[in-house]
Order: sequence, then C-alpha cells, then structure tokens
Amino acid sequence: MNTESVRQELPRREILLSQLDIYLGIYKQHFDMAFKGVVLYLAVSGVFAGYLFKEGLSKNLKISLCLVIVFGSIIAIIALALVCKKWVSKIEQVVNSITKELEIEQFPFSGARNTTNVMISVASFLGIIGLATLFWGI
Repeated sequence: MNTESVRQELPRREILLSQLDIYLGIYKQHFDMAFKGVVLYLAVSGVFAGYLFKEGLSKNLKISLCLVIVFGSIIAIIALALVCKKWVSKIEQVVNSITKELEIEQFPFSGARNTTNVMISVASFLGIIGLATLFWGI
C-alpha cells in the first residue's frame, strides 16, 4: 500500500467513525424518548384504570376513562408499529453498512426490536382489556 492510498483511506475511516458515532447517538436519544413515551402511556393508563374501578363513579365517567385507555392504546400501537419499527430498521441498515465498510462488529438492534414488540403486545393487551371493560364491565 503506498502513502497516497493511506492518506486517502484514513480520512474516510475517520468520517465513517464519526458518522457511526452520530447515528448511534441519535439512536440512543430517540430510543430514550420512545421509552419515556411508553412509560408515560403506561402511567396514564394505570391512573385511569385506578379511577375506573373506584367506587361511586358515574357510568359516563367510567365509559370516558375506558375510551381514553382504548384510544391511548391505539395511538401507542400505531406509534410503535409504524414509526418505531420502521425507524429502527432504517437506522440499522445505515449503521450496518458503515460497520461493514469499517470491518467492525455490527451494533445489535435486537434489543430495540424486542422492546418494541413487547410494548406493542402490552398496548394491545391494555386496549383489549379497555374494550372488554367498556362492553362487559361497566
């Protein structure tokens, strides 16, 4: 390998490492935001469920609380299934192409995919419970 090719290769490697660092930083920030959104959704659903089974509430208020849980679950499912899964797939492709070119180990995105799938299941379960309560429990 001659000196000229080493000079051309070094900046390219530095650029790729910088891009990798940027993508993984963005991934971390977005994953943290998504996780906080899920925690907020679960907290709100839990508070509404707690009020839902409180004695002395009117039927209309119970129906409203169930509807908020159901619609919140639908929004969570859509956000997780369409936005988060798609975004993780896209960033995984970009990061994998960079790591392949750098000839380093690929970053494991399986945790993000598995967490997203679990949260879709939880949101689906809460939505079904909300619907069941709406139709049979009030």
